[in-house]
Amino acid sequence: MDMTTTLDDAKGEIVEPGNSWGHGEGWAKVMELIEIARKTEYKVSPELRERILQRALASVEADRRRKTERRRVMWRALTAGACAVVLIGVVLRLIGAGAAPAARSTPELAAKATRARVAAE
Repeated sequence: MDMTTTLDDAKGEIVEPGNSWGHGEGWAKVMELIEIARKTEYKVSPELRERILQRALASVEADRRRKTERRRVMWRALTAGACAVVLIGVVLRLIGAGAAPAARSTPELAAKATRARVAAE
């Protein structure tokens, strides 16, 4: 198998080197190792070359999965924090609304105060 052979990625799409592979720090290390292997003077068997390529690709895939999981955990934490803030706001609003019902102005209280003022004059 040649180093430029196309492979199926996790989504079933065909990827080629330099297309959707070559991203990130992990991939730069893999490309460096591949270039070193190409420049060496001894010949590597096709089976060994294939195993090395598969290990390198597995390493890149594992790194991508770790990054995806970290992003997922961060989004979950952000969502949980936002929900907590909204919940606290709702609870405080309910507590504030129920704590001072006498302080609110109702039409009956306003009418009673107006009658008392008119009677005093």
